[in-house]
Amino acid sequence: MKVFIDPACNINYCSFYIKGLWEVFGRKNIIFTSKGFEELFYTTDSHNLAFIIEERKYVIDCADSNQLFYDCFLNWADVYGKVNYNPLYIPSLYRNKIKHVGANFGIGCFGSNKWSALAKCLTNYIKSRHRLKYGFRSFLSPYLWLYKRAGTKWEAGDSRVGKNSIFMVSRYWRGQAWVNEARIAFIRACRRLENEGLITFQGGMVPDYEDNDCPEDVRLAQEIPLDEYMAGLRESLLVFNTPAYHHCHGWKLPEFLATGKIILSTPFVNELPIALKHKENVYFTNADEDSIYESIKEIISSIPLQKSLEKGSREYWNKYASPKSCIAQFIGN
Repeated sequence: MKVFIDPACNINYCSFYIKGLWEVFGRKNIIFTSKGFEELFYTTDSHNLAFIIEERKYVIDCADSNQLFYDCFLNWADVYGKVNYNPLYIPSLYRNKIKHVGANFGIGCFGSNKWSALAKCLTNYIKSRHRLKYGFRSFLSPYLWLYKRAGTKWEAGDSRVGKNSIFMVSRYWRGQAWVNEARIAFIRACRRLENEGLITFQGGMVPDYEDNDCPEDVRLAQEIPLDEYMAGLRESLLVFNTPAYHHCHGWKLPEFLATGKIILSTPFVNELPIALKHKENVYFTNADEDSIYESIKEIISSIPLQKSLEKGSREYWNKYASPKSCIAQFIGN
C-alpha cells in the first residue's frame, strides 16, 4: 500500500510521524509528492503533516497550541489529528473529524550526513515551493538542525532503579511563566534533597534570550551538547515533565518515554489518546516546590514504586507512544 506525503511539511515537527509511517507501511511505499496537496499552503508556523492513503486524506496538526489555526488543512482532511488535543477548543462541527494523536519529538529521519539531508531538503523544496509562503533558507533550516539528532538512540537504557542521581537541563522560556516556575521548583526541590544527602543533582535552565529574568540559582551559562544531555538523561533515576510552550505536551514527554524513564510530571492541560495513570506509568505532582520535594522523596524511598513506574513507562511507549504505535492508532480507528 502506497502512502503519499506532502513534501512541504516542516520536518522538525513531522519527522516522528514520517518514521511511524515508514515502520507501518515500509519505507519503499512512502512517496513525497505535491500531487493531491495543491490546496495546502504553508507558512513557517504551519506544523502539519498531510498524507494520503488510498485516497483518504489525513492531517496531523503538531502545533504547540491546542487551538485550531489551519483552516485549509482542516477543510481538506478527511481525518484531522491534533497532538495537543483539548475538547474545549474543538468546535462541535469538527468533533467527528478531529482525533487525538500521540505526542512527538524531532527524529533525524534522513540520516546523520549533512549532504544527504540537504539533498532531501532540496528535492522536497522543488516539489512544493509554489505552495510555501517563505523562502528556501527557512525551509532548509529544520533539515540542517534535525540531521544532528540522527545519531541519537531514542531507546530505553539500563534500569536506574535504586540509583540516587537526578539530572535535568531545560529551557527557560520568555513569557511562559507556568513552565519556568514548575521547572525552577523542581531544581530547588532537588537541591534541598541533595543538601540532605538523599540524592545527587546536576542541571539547570538555559534561557532562550540573552535578556532574561531567569533566577541566578537555576541558570546555566550555555547549552550543553546533545550527547552530554543524553548521557545525563540516561543516568538519571527520574525525569521531570510539565506542560511546555503554550501548555503543549512538549518534546520532553515522548523523549522521556522513549528512553524508558521514571517520569515525575505536573498535570496535563491537553489530552493524550491513552491517558497516563498516576503511579502506573507516571507520577503526578503539583507544581510547587514542596509538593515536588515530597513526591521525589516518596519515589526515591520506594524501590517497588520505582520498578513499577519504570516498567509502566517503557510499556506505555511500546504500546501507545512510539512513532509506529501513534500512526497505527491514528489511521486504524
